[in-house]
Amino acid sequence: MIQIVLDQINDLWPTIVLVLGIALLLYLFKLLVKLYRNYSKLSHVPGFCQVMYFPFRVPLLAPEYNLADWKGVSKLMQERGDKETKAMRVSLVFYNCLVLSDKNMLKEMFISKAHCFDKPDFEYEMINIFGENLLTALTTERWRIHHRACYAAFSDDNLRLVCDEAVTSTDTLLNTRWRKAPIIDATRKSVYINPSLDFSNLTLNVLGEAAFGLSFGAFDENEEGREFSKALEHLTLDGLILRRYILQNIPFLYPLLAKITGVKAAQEKTRVVLQRCIDQRKQELEKSGDSFERRDVLSLLVKANTQDKILTDEMLISNAFVLSIAGYHTSSATCQWALFELSKHKDIQERAREEVLSILGSERKPSFDDYQKFHYLNAVIMETLRLHPPITSVVKQVCKKETTLGKFLIPKGTEIDVFIGGVHTDPRYWENPYTFNPERFVKEEDKSRAKHDFSWIPFSAGNRKCIGYRFAEMEICMILSRLLQNYEFDIEDAHLVGEVVGVTVTPSNLKIKATPLC
Repeated sequence: MIQIVLDQINDLWPTIVLVLGIALLLYLFKLLVKLYRNYSKLSHVPGFCQVMYFPFRVPLLAPEYNLADWKGVSKLMQERGDKETKAMRVSLVFYNCLVLSDKNMLKEMFISKAHCFDKPDFEYEMINIFGENLLTALTTERWRIHHRACYAAFSDDNLRLVCDEAVTSTDTLLNTRWRKAPIIDATRKSVYINPSLDFSNLTLNVLGEAAFGLSFGAFDENEEGREFSKALEHLTLDGLILRRYILQNIPFLYPLLAKITGVKAAQEKTRVVLQRCIDQRKQELEKSGDSFERRDVLSLLVKANTQDKILTDEMLISNAFVLSIAGYHTSSATCQWALFELSKHKDIQERAREEVLSILGSERKPSFDDYQKFHYLNAVIMETLRLHPPITSVVKQVCKKETTLGKFLIPKGTEIDVFIGGVHTDPRYWENPYTFNPERFVKEEDKSRAKHDFSWIPFSAGNRKCIGYRFAEMEICMILSRLLQNYEFDIEDAHLVGEVVGVTVTPSNLKIKATPLC
């Protein structure tokens, strides 16, 4: 009997293969039809077709337009984009993407026609781990609700705390790590440092104290803070990936994988800690009233919301989480790239140090009131953010009806890739765009022009520009000024330094030697 069944299966096998082959061909034909339809909607914009968008290069599927090679995409825009604007169409199977680096088109999109563009839900839903927040609110109307409460948290009081904590954390790094590292040059007392680990710990510590009023255990033995920071990191990396690629495509698998990978436990840990912090702040506010003295972001956020009652506790948790995502990865990446460029260009490093020492001397610590005095150092930071933007693109979508951008008619549903890396290296706006040159931003008029004409947009632009940009700029300035005050930096094997694309774009193989100045 079994043999008869097996014989029948063997007889049917060619038919099964044929049916599966036909089904596959029909599916591929369906995908090609979708691709052609998308192409035909936007064929008036120069560009090319590709099956899908992927975080890294995949032959045949995503060979040219991918997240990992932003400089390659920037060059593609120069070669295959529109001759005048460099706008480039990428027609994919499921949607069209218009990649933009033209500052006039960006200004039109962010300012005069901002009402025509919202955030695409499939790109931002992955961040809604605790619900909607300032970053993921899809419409301007929803965004205003979150912005009203969050804006009050980034006050001068908080920025003073940011500066104080950045300096204190930098000193802690020097005392606990660098001054105890093995000496490689007995005469000069030079040591090798680990920029990736050191700046991650440093900016994490600043985030904990200035954003949450907590120690994250980066430089001490606070085990609970360390567990909380690990939970945040787990959600930021593994959690977002699971939500983007599993929850949105194979939702029935998500609960199981979230449990197996520890994402569910990390989510619950984060929720419990943030809820406890919120409850503590509310109790302190009730007791102290106008004498409430906490200056961290979460405390000021709770204080503002207690007065206006705009956000629920769940919204407060979600906004606190999203601020943590943006709060230290970007600052850490920028500090690493700044040290890379300063170590490569010793003349620029020396000029920046001379400015720092002329303002502070060798002993006084930098503070909030010194920030505006560091003209050249801030030019170094701006040039670092231009040439090494931590985030290389921001995604929008034509939401309500077809609209025009520049000379192009853009159909509803088209995804817009605001290509930050592209506009930052566009030769129309920057002479020798891949050369590190802080002189571009030394003069106030040049600095102001770049910030307002949409040629320099590391924090995005328009109404929805990153709310924490001053937090980041001041933190980085305080860290670098304190380092330059105490150390000289040299790079080894600069030609081996590459890029790693993750949450942000960071340097790989970065080997820096730090030598104390006294």
